Amino acid sequence: MISRRTVIVSLAVGGTLALTGCMTPVDQPVTSRLIALRHADRDLGAENLNATGRARAEALPSALSDVHIDAIYAPDTQRNLDTAAPLARARGLTVEIIDRAVIGLEKLAETIHTTNPGETAVWVGNTGNLKSLWAELGLPEEDAPLDYGEISIVSFSGDKVIRVEERTFAP
Repeated sequence: MISRRTVIVSLAVGGTLALTGCMTPVDQPVTSRLIALRHADRDLGAENLNATGRARAEALPSALSDVHIDAIYAPDTQRNLDTAAPLARARGLTVEIIDRAVIGLEKLAETIHTTNPGETAVWVGNTGNLKSLWAELGLPEEDAPLDYGEISIVSFSGDKVIRVEERTFAP
């Protein structure tokens, strides 16, 4: 269930989103969510998932079973696509590829947020683009989901981050 469609967003609204102001009180209404996670396990220097990574990817749908998901995104890297595939299958969705050469890593959150207003989108990333994503959101880099099995659910009220929930998924 993988689409090779490249997501390109036109910001006709003018300007960029102000995706900062993290972790303010939760009394604000949640208008959208971004679920971010690193691809599942691979051996050092290997390109693809190892057996643990494949099992972890199969566990992802259960870890997010209580969350409605509207879209799933990943870069065009096989380990990311293989991690996202079980979730896409379980939800009847297609993994949409975001071409980082087109949008640049510094516009990842903006691209996903403006493409899916009022929705919940998943980003299955790598350490580099997750660090860039966290910087773009104005969140501390050390809080990004950089370890295998970590999930962060970022909730927005409008364009402001209001909450970050952490979860895990394991084989």
